[in-house]
Amino acid sequence: MVTIDGVDVSSGVSAATAALVDGSHTVVVTDTDAAGNVGSASLTFTLDKTAPALAVTVDSVTSDNVLNIAEAGGSVSITGRVSGEYATGDTVTVKQGGTTLGTGTVDANGAFSIGVSGSGLTSGTLTASVTHTDLAGNVGTGTATKTYSIDSTAPGTPTITSGALTNDGAPVLTGTAEAGSVVSVTLGGATYTTTASAVDGRWVVDTGSASPASG
Repeated sequence: MVTIDGVDVSSGVSAATAALVDGSHTVVVTDTDAAGNVGSASLTFTLDKTAPALAVTVDSVTSDNVLNIAEAGGSVSITGRVSGEYATGDTVTVKQGGTTLGTGTVDANGAFSIGVSGSGLTSGTLTASVTHTDLAGNVGTGTATKTYSIDSTAPGTPTITSGALTNDGAPVLTGTAEAGSVVSVTLGGATYTTTASAVDGRWVVDTGSASPASG
């Protein structure tokens, strides 16, 4: 006779075990010989059929989450964090579509950093996934998607619209550049920075009142 948690399951052990819920259970097997002697053995076990729960977050692909020409030509670190039922050393895989861009491991704090080729970041969307197998053999997976922008167009040549002749020792310099771009202006060994208008690309540097970034 076979009992599980005191219930006779001799007529259908497979069906009975399939219906068990997670937790502690005790199996007792009893046999009786021809002389009427009874023997038994028991086993208490823990059932765990629940897959580990994992979550992944991915940081900005670059500092501003925009991949520029220089970054596309180098290595980009994809960073993020895993939470939930993970273990140190679990593997994180970064993909774009069906192509694997790189793999790395999770540290004790759940963080990961994976170097990938910037030239492979072409679609504006990547996925990071992690898989963990628990002690009972259950497999859990967490996946996150990260979108980013791509700017592979070099800015147009900036212009200087200020007059070529002035009697002002600290002139106001003006010009145009790509809208929203950072403009550096060097005069007399001093470099000033400003941001071109997001509307029409116009920039202005008043060298009499602005503080140089260097020089």
